[in-house]
Amino acid sequence: MSCPSVSTVGRVINDLKAQGLLAQGRRLSLNAASGKLHEHHYKSRITKERRGDYYPSTPGDLIQLDCVIKFINGIRRYVISAIDYNSEFAFSMAYTSLSSARAKDFLDKFISVAPFEVSRVQTDNGSEFYKLFHESCEKQGLKHYWNYPRSPRMNAKIERYNRTVQEEFVDYHLEDMAYDLPSFNYQLTDWLIWYNTERPHWTLKLKSPLRALLDTLQLPLAESNMLWTDT
Repeated sequence: MSCPSVSTVGRVINDLKAQGLLAQGRRLSLNAASGKLHEHHYKSRITKERRGDYYPSTPGDLIQLDCVIKFINGIRRYVISAIDYNSEFAFSMAYTSLSSARAKDFLDKFISVAPFEVSRVQTDNGSEFYKLFHESCEKQGLKHYWNYPRSPRMNAKIERYNRTVQEEFVDYHLEDMAYDLPSFNYQLTDWLIWYNTERPHWTLKLKSPLRALLDTLQLPLAESNMLWTDT
């Protein structure tokens, strides 16, 4: 049987395309060892919006997020953190793995405990901030800013907070972090309450984040319990 001509093959392919019988956007490669065809899948491209010269003016205008990875006796743990650029209200939680689903879960938890409405978030280009995390931002009407690659200064607030939470809490509870994560997160919540309600901050004129926030909103301290959601 003779091989069909190039023009014949072209006409067949065009006919199949016209009938919608060929898959669109597929790219195949041949594995030399197995002789099998493999289809390449590509992530949908996201138009990344940069923060530029935007400067937040009120609590909730901009939340910076980041993740710290800790290795304890060969065990890997992840601490996702967020801080409000204006009031420095912060929240953290440790996870056994890192993914966009975990980042989305953390964002939902932060929004549930934050004593203000969140309107913008800022992250680096880590894979955990794609897919489900980014989709959640869009569904909730949150503007998602991405850092320029290799520009940690764009996330200066969260970088400083990462250092603080590690030096003041995480590094003293590594055993729980590795072997009893629920206990670690329970203790971390207690530390966060102290951090947000009592710990003085030089950048806030020696006020705690919640005290500075209440002064901004002109609310009496007695009402602060209404602003802290049980975690």
